Amino acid sequence: MEKLKVINPIQYFTTVGEEIEDILSSNEISMDSFLSSMKWNDKELKSIMKISKSEAKKIEDFISVGEISSYILNFQNDYKSSKESAENTYKDNLKIYKKLEHLLPLLRNEFSDGIDVLEDISNFLGIDEESEILDKVKENIALYKISNFVPDDLNLYAWLRRGELDFFQKKLELYNKGLFTEWLERKEWKNNLTNLEYISQLPKILETYGVALVYTPYLEKTVFGAVRWFENRPLVQVSDKGKCLATFWYTLFHEFGHVIKHENDEIFEGQADLSKSSINKKEKEANSFAYDYLFNGDNLRKYLFGQRNKSVQEDFIHDMSARFGVNKMFVAFWMKKARIRSWTTKDYMPPFQIK
Repeated sequence: MEKLKVINPIQYFTTVGEEIEDILSSNEISMDSFLSSMKWNDKELKSIMKISKSEAKKIEDFISVGEISSYILNFQNDYKSSKESAENTYKDNLKIYKKLEHLLPLLRNEFSDGIDVLEDISNFLGIDEESEILDKVKENIALYKISNFVPDDLNLYAWLRRGELDFFQKKLELYNKGLFTEWLERKEWKNNLTNLEYISQLPKILETYGVALVYTPYLEKTVFGAVRWFENRPLVQVSDKGKCLATFWYTLFHEFGHVIKHENDEIFEGQADLSKSSINKKEKEANSFAYDYLFNGDNLRKYLFGQRNKSVQEDFIHDMSARFGVNKMFVAFWMKKARIRSWTTKDYMPPFQIK
C-alpha cells in the first residue's frame, strides 16, 4: 500500500458515534436494542458525527446514566472544533508538501519511518514540526554568507543537508593536507578527465586523505559547489549545474583551491563565471588554483577573450590545445564563454549528470 503524502489527522479522532459505542460497551448494553430504541437501524453508529439535544436526552433515558446527555453534547462540541482545526492543519500541510515534493529524490529511501511522506521529508531536513519547515530553513540559510547571488532558501538548505548527511556516512581518515597536495601534484586525474568511471571513484580515493567529496544533483537556484568543514575535515560538495563535464572539473578544482588555501572557511559558489571585479580575494585565489591545475595558468582564457565573438576554423580547438598545453575540453569551455563560434565546439563539450 502506497504511503499517503499527507495524513489527515481527523482520521485519528473518535467520532460522536464511536464515543456512544464505547459508552454502550462499558455499560454492557445491547447494540441492537439501542439502535432499535433510537430508530437508527439503518445507520452505522461509528459514522455518526452529530446528534440533536433530544437524541442526547433519549440516549440518557435509555442508558439510565445521569448527565450522560450533557457529556455527549460537550464531546460533540469538542469534536466539531477539533475537526475544524484538523482540517485546517491538513490543508496547510498539503500546501507545505507541494512546496517540498521536488526534494524527494534527495531522500534516497533513507527516510521512510514517517507517518506520511511529508514527515519523511521533514525527517530528512532535520526539522521536527512540518509547520515550521519554511521558517526554519530561512533562518538557517540566513546564517550563510552568499554574496554573489540570491539562492532559493529551501533548495539550498536541502542540497546542503544532503551533503552533510553523506559526509557523516563516510569513513574518513584524518585530513592530511600534505598527502592531498601530493595527490593533486601527481596529476593522475589529468589522464582521466573524461573517464566517468574514474570520476565516480574520486570520492573513495579522496577519503584516504580525509577529504569528503560528495556529488549532489543540482537544484534550481542553488550552487555549483560548496566547501564546509566538519570535525576538522573538508566536505567538498559539487553539483551538476550546467550539465557540463568541463564545468564540473572547474568547480571541483575551484573548491579544492578553497580547501588548500582557506582551511576551515565555508564557501559557496553560486556563479562560475563572475567578472574579475566582482570576485573577492578568496575567490580569486581559488580561481587561480583551478587555472594553474586545469588550464596551465590564465593565458588561454585571456587569449580567447581577446577573440571574443569571432568565428574560427575547425582546427582552432586543436591548435589552442597544442599551443597552451590544455585539454581540448577546456579550450571549448572557454571558447563558449567568450562566444567564439565554431561548429566543432560542441564535440569537445561532454555532458555530465549526477544520478
